[in-house]
Amino acid sequence: MEVLSHPGTRPQLIGATLSDRATVALAEASSGSLAIVDSNGGREIGSGKQVETCDSATRTCTPISGAATWSAPDPQRCGTPCFPHPPAGVPGSGVTLDPAWSPDGTLLAYVKAPMALTGGWPSSVWHATHNLMVWNPRTRASRRIARVSGASVPTWSRDGKDLLYVKDNSLWLSPVAGGLPVEIASPLYSAAEWRSLDHPSVNSLGIGYYGQIYWTSQFNWWSP
Repeated sequence: MEVLSHPGTRPQLIGATLSDRATVALAEASSGSLAIVDSNGGREIGSGKQVETCDSATRTCTPISGAATWSAPDPQRCGTPCFPHPPAGVPGSGVTLDPAWSPDGTLLAYVKAPMALTGGWPSSVWHATHNLMVWNPRTRASRRIARVSGASVPTWSRDGKDLLYVKDNSLWLSPVAGGLPVEIASPLYSAAEWRSLDHPSVNSLGIGYYGQIYWTSQFNWWSP
């Protein structure tokens, strides 16, 4: 990613990311704050990814705290092949994805998961591990939202009080301040398409290169 200090100046590189436009790799807040999914550690969506916030003035991007470390249980089991992976609690054991700034730019939602062990085509088990997180740039701390597991592509409501996200082939809505998530629409894909997530040769789920899924081709949310 490159930035211009003003029109006509030379672009300056401040971060490297990778997306085939299936997933969100760059998020910009109304305040001008930037966040990217750094991809220097690999091409596949399930490894070498960490959410970073960027300072356009200093031309630098900094990972959010713990962005590449997974410390919770991991239900994945290695198949063939199995990617070499650090143990839980060690940098590189986790990935962070799908950054989204709140409407006022004061909070950053993102998804956190363990490193995928199955390479370029992560399984449904890996997708089910995803935690929904919110990072506060003022405190530099993150918190997990509503004990949600299996979240992808969070989207803020206009008032910043709720997060819409994909989980288990459905759309869910969760209050940011806490409370029970509510399932609001299902299914996004047919049962056969959803089962293809664990069968790469079928590829009927709309999975793109590097294992990225076109979640947002299935819905569009307008919040009055």
